[in-house]
Amino acid sequence: MATEEFIIRIPPYHYIHVLDQNSNVSHVEVGPKTYIRQDNERVLFAPMRMVTVPPRHYCTVANPVSRDAQGLVLFDVTGQVRLRHADLEIRLAQDPFPLYPGEVLEK
Repeated sequence: MATEEFIIRIPPYHYIHVLDQNSNVSHVEVGPKTYIRQDNERVLFAPMRMVTVPPRHYCTVANPVSRDAQGLVLFDVTGQVRLRHADLEIRLAQDPFPLYPGEVLEK
């Protein structure tokens, strides 16, 4: 469900996916923030709560993003996140995190 509002208020520990219709690339905006949507952008869904993994628990993410040695997310030449397709990543207790475009929370 895409939202057509031009000003989107992203609460703390929430995120949105924004699709740039010129380049057809989605990116993540993380709150707390007031995001002003451009004419060539479309917000793919209303603000969603970040994934929180409590202590002594885990979650499984399918198609996780690729990260470099410092743990930063890798992007390709178009600005799209690089995914490790057909791979599963087990994430243990950590700070709340957003799901990047293409990632799927399985468990």
